[in-house]
Amino acid sequence: MTTTSFRYDPSRERLNLIQTWKIMGHLSFIRPCSEQSRVEIFLKTIHQLSRRVKIAADELSWVLKEEGDFVNKLFHFHFLLDGSNMPNKDAAKLASSFGKLWVKSGGGNHDVRPYTVELDRHGFQRAVNYVTKIEGFCRVPFSPFFNAGENCHLKFSDGLDRHLAAVCSADTTQNQKDNHE
Repeated sequence: MTTTSFRYDPSRERLNLIQTWKIMGHLSFIRPCSEQSRVEIFLKTIHQLSRRVKIAADELSWVLKEEGDFVNKLFHFHFLLDGSNMPNKDAAKLASSFGKLWVKSGGGNHDVRPYTVELDRHGFQRAVNYVTKIEGFCRVPFSPFFNAGENCHLKFSDGLDRHLAAVCSADTTQNQKDNHE
């Protein structure tokens, strides 16, 4: 058995601080389409989900990763959806709803499931590793939507940016308390 060593986007450290991920998934498309169309399908799904769970779309916290280059791999998405502001929602039902809404919005195949925390030997969440890994074989083209580098296309929702700021601030405050004791 051979193992591949991946590099990771620096955001892995911050995303690993979130312990309230609710669902995760792999999303593909019915046919090749532009990045703008792919993003529109995802955002349409998010808006429909927000109506279903009765939370404003800009309050949903998610991270989205685009992979592929149409040479080595077809374009597809991986995502994580945080559940910190929807603690009473059943993850299995939420995953099922997301998958149905993905298809309804124009997406293709999907594998959306409840998130389970699994740690690697270094203490990182495996799903966070998967979303933030940088694959060496393909450079992704410049993107006006995904604001990461040429090796990794990641997008955080505004809700996730706010949640990360709160989580990182709380983590920093706790570290300061621990250092003064």
